[in-house]
Amino acid sequence: MPPTAYIIHHSPGRVRLKIPSRRGDKPYFASLVRQLSHHPAIHELRADPRTAGLVVHHAGVIEAVLALAAEAELFITTETEIDPSKSLPPALLETTAAGLSGLALAQAARGEFLGSAAESFWHAYGSARILRRPRLAALFGALGFLQLLRGELLGSATSLAFYGILLATHAEQARQAAGAHDAPSDATPSEPA
Repeated sequence: MPPTAYIIHHSPGRVRLKIPSRRGDKPYFASLVRQLSHHPAIHELRADPRTAGLVVHHAGVIEAVLALAAEAELFITTETEIDPSKSLPPALLETTAAGLSGLALAQAARGEFLGSAAESFWHAYGSARILRRPRLAALFGALGFLQLLRGELLGSATSLAFYGILLATHAEQARQAAGAHDAPSDATPSEPA
């Protein structure tokens, strides 16, 4: 199975990836540069085995480059932007998950099973977009419709504001990515120095 490449940062015409499982593997990164640098959408490609980093300057069609890398089994990318070196330790995440599960049980014991329709629809969106779990998304969507029928429409102001901020940020990122696809470019692919 090919290693996982994490999208650390992207902007129109440029994406920075990390492949932590190949840190220090000079032959791997040399092969990666050699195989990808001939792709017509790539203008420049820089790899740094010491940091496990790969920077790709492209003609706005990075999806084609990432698909080629996956097809050639060079790497696969995650849909979410994650830098594993900056994430919380697994033990802390597990403890937090257990704590939240305990709070969920406490709320259930109090008879507070469902959130608002807006909250359920937000969870449906997250289940589909982030977790890639359509059945869970359908369940949350159904709970959202149930809450609509009950008249439980809105959550707290802070929750709704946070959902709005996240969606606006996502929309801006999508708009920037779409603009990169439309941008004309007359540069030619080049091999790194």
